[in-house]
Amino acid sequence: MSKDRRRISKRDSESSAVCIDLKNLMEFRHLSFAQFVRFAIVYTTGEDPFNKPIGNPSPILDEAKRLVNSLMSDVKKRYEKVNNSRLKKAVEAEKEELEEILTKINSDQEEALNTEFFMDYEFKEYVRIWGGRGKAVRDVLKTRSYMLGLYELGMYLTRIARGGRNDKDAFLLVEPSYYLHYYNKVLDIDGFRKFYLGIRDFMKYHEEIQRQGGNHKLGETAFLTLLSGLAIDKLFELLRDKHEYDQTYGEIMDLVNNGALVLYRVSESGVTPYDLTNLAKVVLRMRAADALADIARSLQTYHSGGRHDVENYVANLANIIGGNIFAYAIGKDLRHIYYTVRSIVAGSFDEDMNKALGAEGWAKLKSKLLSIKVIAWQKELQ
Repeated sequence: MSKDRRRISKRDSESSAVCIDLKNLMEFRHLSFAQFVRFAIVYTTGEDPFNKPIGNPSPILDEAKRLVNSLMSDVKKRYEKVNNSRLKKAVEAEKEELEEILTKINSDQEEALNTEFFMDYEFKEYVRIWGGRGKAVRDVLKTRSYMLGLYELGMYLTRIARGGRNDKDAFLLVEPSYYLHYYNKVLDIDGFRKFYLGIRDFMKYHEEIQRQGGNHKLGETAFLTLLSGLAIDKLFELLRDKHEYDQTYGEIMDLVNNGALVLYRVSESGVTPYDLTNLAKVVLRMRAADALADIARSLQTYHSGGRHDVENYVANLANIIGGNIFAYAIGKDLRHIYYTVRSIVAGSFDEDMNKALGAEGWAKLKSKLLSIKVIAWQKELQ
């Protein structure tokens, strides 16, 4: 092939490339690239680019820059407090990541997309097919530097694992439309951030103990039950001063019934949905969210503080409570609630929890656990 022929082929390829921008982002909603850009915009501004095209990116980019600068300030404060050289290196890497994000957000240069910006599963199953056999992604899709910055900001905000044995990265995403509708009525954007980060931090804890393979293992059913309770409790916390209890309860139940508690764990191998809808309805009806959230927060506190002996006791409690509520939600068998109550009041277990949490701490948590409401299934869950 002559040089002229090669030039023409290259020029034709470039002219046929599609440029992904905020105006047409919704058309690419099936790609992880678009979802991470979307999350960054939602988290930053409260706007959803999937609802309407965004013609002028400047206001969004200005807000994104302010957020990144705030995150960098927090990272610098953490760096000053860290003494361990390994942790300092990790914080330095985080700071460099944010600096790179800020540099990209400040540029509108056209960039070619490549396989780096897609999860392995979607590249193999979608991008190559859509782009045409034998075509590289960079010949098919292009974008702007600020879009890459938003994409990487979205990944930064949702990342729950770094360098696990089985996953290069793991991320947690939600469907923002429910929360946008909700907090526009009764909360502000800060409420959405607090809600999401509360869930993400517990997911992060779960990922960490799974990778470390510590002395205790939080069962999957217990983990999902605690996650449901934590999500519901966080919504109550954010709305406590805005509505009466009954109104707040009704609004949260509407959210749950509409599928708002479907979370997505994204990794290189694919997407795992955590559909908490039915479980969350049971937790809400049982008035169990407060107690479950206390247990979830205790696990994180004792783990981060290096109190793994106490963490093991709390994990055992979590497996008993969470596992039985999960089984009750599926089988509707009251024996699971009986087993829960019997375990809590058993002498040896009571002594262990007194030693682990202190008499006052265990007394408060036990009171909440023994106040859980037993629901009348046929009447209340139809």
